[in-house]
Amino acid sequence: MDYRNYHKEYKFSIWLLSICIITLLITCKKDDDDLCTYDPVFKTEDTIIVLNEYSDKAKIELVICDYNVEFYYTLDGQDPDKNSTLYNPDTGIILGIGNYLIKVKGYLKDAESDIVEKRYIITILPLAELENFKNHTNYYTTVSLRLKNPDEKVTYEATLNDEIVNIIEGYNVNEEGFYYLEITSKIDTHMHKDNYEFVILDEERGETEWGLKAWTPHNFDETTTGNEEIEIIYPEKYVTGINMPFILKVIENNKLKSTYHKFSNSVNSSVLNLKRGIGSINLLPDNSTNTVSFYINNRTINLPVELVKPDWQYLNESIDSTLQINSDSRIYINKNITISKGVSVQIQSGSIIAISEGVNIINNGTLVVNGTNENPVVFTCIDQENYWGGIICDEPGSEIIINNAIFCRSGYH
Repeated sequence: MDYRNYHKEYKFSIWLLSICIITLLITCKKDDDDLCTYDPVFKTEDTIIVLNEYSDKAKIELVICDYNVEFYYTLDGQDPDKNSTLYNPDTGIILGIGNYLIKVKGYLKDAESDIVEKRYIITILPLAELENFKNHTNYYTTVSLRLKNPDEKVTYEATLNDEIVNIIEGYNVNEEGFYYLEITSKIDTHMHKDNYEFVILDEERGETEWGLKAWTPHNFDETTTGNEEIEIIYPEKYVTGINMPFILKVIENNKLKSTYHKFSNSVNSSVLNLKRGIGSINLLPDNSTNTVSFYINNRTINLPVELVKPDWQYLNESIDSTLQINSDSRIYINKNITISKGVSVQIQSGSIIAISEGVNIINNGTLVVNGTNENPVVFTCIDQENYWGGIICDEPGSEIIINNAIFCRSGYH
């Protein structure tokens, strides 16, 4: 073998291959990764284009492999020729809202491509409007929820207070209450939501009891007791000089029984009416009392109580670090206090929180109350003739978590 000739042939092959690669790159210059061809190729893949609120036009583009090729197109399904519109690679095909069948044909010197076509739907997701409806409004009559001018291209899903409703055929609401309607409009994978809020009022109640349903209480027809359990929730350990709360429930098979009873007690002549199986009363036992009794028909229920003169603890006006109030604490709040943002205050079971007239707890952080059914936490006014304010959350992210607490004599404001 002549290795010199072999070496020359090898160098010639490498040179020839390089020329071919360069020629191929020049010929097939393109602006993306799509297959290079002289036939028209649509670069805009989505056949349904949803415009947003900031744009009223869509841009359709072709893949350009060779800028010497001229592409002509039509929008109405007619076959294009050189008398049709010339495609401009710099601007593309600008379309407004509508339904288009675009046909494109390419020309290069004496050669021409096949016609390539593609259908585009250019649309918007319109506001889901309701007929004869005004948002954020109070109504005294039946409200009809019916979509105004629904678009055939749009799929609508509506929920009213998390219940699916049909707003195409129409849905009537007539019960008093607060309502939140959310309508989701969809085209292909595009969607947006429209929200509506309204209140239906009872004509007799009006805005005095805004949005509450009309309700006539049941007549108090006293029920004869049987073997039902009488559950009483109260703070067994309490303080002298402040009314003591008692909550009574009639239980049968571990459920509240909707019965009506009259209870008397050993402290005073007040009679407690239990309606629908539940009721509450405040009593002020004598300091020497160690038992409070309730009487119903021929039954007597004796409750042990422990009354102690309190050694009050006071809280700072501004609570800026985590605070743990231990079980059975006696807290007196005599001026507004503020729980700072990011700060947690935890109150453990059996604690008594006595608050002066008109005083508020302003919670910008987290307030956690960990009472138990056997040993609840009590919030009350220290002055039994007056009322404390309330717990106020003004700061976004503030949180109140309450387990087994009894609130008495609040709402001064």
